[in-house]
Amino acid sequence: MWFCKKFIPEANCKPDFVYEEEAIAVFCDGSVHNSPDQRKQDKIERDNLRYETGYTILTLSHSEGWQTELLVLASL
Repeated sequence: MWFCKKFIPEANCKPDFVYEEEAIAVFCDGSVHNSPDQRKQDKIERDNLRYETGYTILTLSHSEGWQTELLVLASL
């Protein structure tokens, strides 16, 4: 089962998409995520999610091609 914008309290974050059974969290980062402060906050939240819950983190950035990341998601 998957969810959009599901809050995960153990990590205090809300990924854009969560695939619970597969333990995958997907973040779709727009340009607001380019600022140094936001990048730092993103890293903290995503590291917490990874280490506290064991989720695999996949980040899709607006400034990068998504083909490789989508292939990774398909393989999971």
